Amino acid sequence: MLTVCFCAGLAAARTFTGPGLYTDASKWGGGLPVATDVDNIVKGLCGVTNHTDMLYGGKWFHVGSGSAGYVLANNAHFNIGVFRIGDAKPGVFEQTGGSIYFGATALGYSSGYGNAQLYLKDVAATNTNNIVVGDKEPKDVANTYMKVEGGTFRKTGGSTTVQWGTSMSFDNVYIPSYSGFIYVNNGMLSYNNCVFTNLSSMSGSSSAGKTGIVSIVNSVFKQGKSYFGGASKATSIMNVSNSKWAQEYQIYIGGSAGATSFVTAANSELKYTTKYLPEIGYGANSYGEFLITGKDSKLTEQVTGGYIFIASGSNSVGRLIYDGVDFSKASFSVHRASCEIDATSYLIYRNLEGQRTYPIMEPYKAGVKGTYTIFDNSHYKRTSGNTFMGSTGKTNIINVVNGATFRYHIDTGILWFMNAAKVSSTFNVTNSPLFAISGTGYITHEKEGAALKLNFHDSTAQIATNNYFKFGHGAGSVASLSISGNSHVLARTFDCSANGKSEFNLNGGVFEVLQIGGASATINFNGGTMKAWQSISQISNAAIPCNVMEGGAIFDTVTYTNSIATKFLHAGNAAKDGGIVKKGSGKLVLTAASGHTFTGDIIVENGEMDISAATGFTMTQGQKIGGSGTLVPGDGFVAGGIASSTDAAGALTVDGAVEFTEGATVSVDGLTVAQNTSSRINLLVADSIIGADRLVADELPPSWKIVYTATTVDLVPVTGTLLMVK
Repeated sequence: MLTVCFCAGLAAARTFTGPGLYTDASKWGGGLPVATDVDNIVKGLCGVTNHTDMLYGGKWFHVGSGSAGYVLANNAHFNIGVFRIGDAKPGVFEQTGGSIYFGATALGYSSGYGNAQLYLKDVAATNTNNIVVGDKEPKDVANTYMKVEGGTFRKTGGSTTVQWGTSMSFDNVYIPSYSGFIYVNNGMLSYNNCVFTNLSSMSGSSSAGKTGIVSIVNSVFKQGKSYFGGASKATSIMNVSNSKWAQEYQIYIGGSAGATSFVTAANSELKYTTKYLPEIGYGANSYGEFLITGKDSKLTEQVTGGYIFIASGSNSVGRLIYDGVDFSKASFSVHRASCEIDATSYLIYRNLEGQRTYPIMEPYKAGVKGTYTIFDNSHYKRTSGNTFMGSTGKTNIINVVNGATFRYHIDTGILWFMNAAKVSSTFNVTNSPLFAISGTGYITHEKEGAALKLNFHDSTAQIATNNYFKFGHGAGSVASLSISGNSHVLARTFDCSANGKSEFNLNGGVFEVLQIGGASATINFNGGTMKAWQSISQISNAAIPCNVMEGGAIFDTVTYTNSIATKFLHAGNAAKDGGIVKKGSGKLVLTAASGHTFTGDIIVENGEMDISAATGFTMTQGQKIGGSGTLVPGDGFVAGGIASSTDAAGALTVDGAVEFTEGATVSVDGLTVAQNTSSRINLLVADSIIGADRLVADELPPSWKIVYTATTVDLVPVTGTLLMVK
């Protein structure tokens, strides 16, 4: 407990009643203030100009206590102890030129004040203790502030607090030292065109649920240990632009439980002077975001061995974003992610020019799952190093999006993808003009329990185009390739092993592959096209099932002869799947003798499809054959109907015999009714046809009829009808 003794003859309490001059002793009711005065109060307007002697405020100096007080000084020199401005009443202290030396300072010291202002212009100022802007909630927030313009400002002790919606600003100020923590709680702190020898530690905000805003523009400063979002559920925003920022210790973005923090450095020089680098999303359940943006940004690291931690708190989210940065000016350490298993971290490269080997985020702990490295309209290129992801049990997700590219090519040796047990990597590639993984040697994914997912949507990819890919070779490993949209994926050979599990999901796009071989692989067709690279057994192992879903299995043989050794199985939710569609002028040969269960149609748009190995192949009612190419069936082939289109180049040729099931149907897309008796649609030509009389129309327009011979099936209009194409 502090006890203050007021001793007669040693100290006085004086009150200035204005208007008048500070140097007019009669206004003070007992002589000018001296350093030992206990309490001095300014009421009314008090002025002083061009005074060279030191003016003392005493141990306690109040401006605006009991009634409003205003001090206007020009080229004067003050020595003040405890400084109170707006002590229950409005208070203003405004000084231009000269100097001021003051201690603990509070703007808005007591409840009920209207406004409080401390304005220093071209002053040599020194503060030795705490500064609080908005000690109590003001009635007039906009006019409660501390503003320093020009001159110098030294802070040698205590802390700084800006709160209750108030503001503190420095403009064109040289700040040789600024000690003590800075707290911004529902307030605004700004620096413009300032030079700091040292900016002390900062916390914005340090009060639960409050918001702190810090702005630093065109300034040079060093910063110590700081917490942005330094209290539970606090919000902190710090914007640094066109400045030189040296971080001399860690800054914590999202520094407390539940805090939300946004820090932006725009076109600034950011220098890490120690190995203690930023932690983003530090507190439990916090959100932290650090955005470094602008081509004029420069990143340097003076001490190696440090890590930028992203999402280090339990259930936290951390985002580090490089946007438009010129990385030719950058050198920095590895990024580590998600210290806690339940955290989620993002390292984002956005709108970066040139191709570089950018650091890919490395999970700090095994078991962490939410680790994202995102290339957004940026370009990754790596030409050295034979290992990708080499830490046991680590997991990361790499997104390549919005025009970004990813190239990883080595000229010598094997490319290990990945090189540790239980590693997991997922690549999500969307709208990328090029994703390439290749080498002169083969690529291998063969570590125990390792998981690899390659997902492509509306993208172009080249994978192992010079050699083969050992896909899912590790014991208990999992590997998958998924293609959708308008993607085109070019690959040479996938060698799948029974040690692991490999899966190919063709949901759209084109998969141009030489061969899928080995065992323990599954191919899921749902609207994607498998395109031939050259004449070969494209799926060489009969133990690799092809599941046919609603989108169907599409094969483009180009001009080659390709064989498929496996059977095609019905899959998906619909009773009738998408069947098999054959494109290209080449030849497709299905060599499985039995076991096909797909329920969709067989459409040979061009070239030849040979299913003669499957003797006794029987399709169900409504399961049709069609197209303009040639179908080669086996003995005892039975079809469930004929499918055609008014766009078809001609009839389907069956090089052999075909029988139709009872109730087999005929459908022609694009057919309508009109007046013409000369139209004829050629549907099918075969060596022999059995059961053509069983064919019935499937939603054909009225006035068309099916006509047939022993070797042909056609559609002709009844008198008075015309073929029309939609």
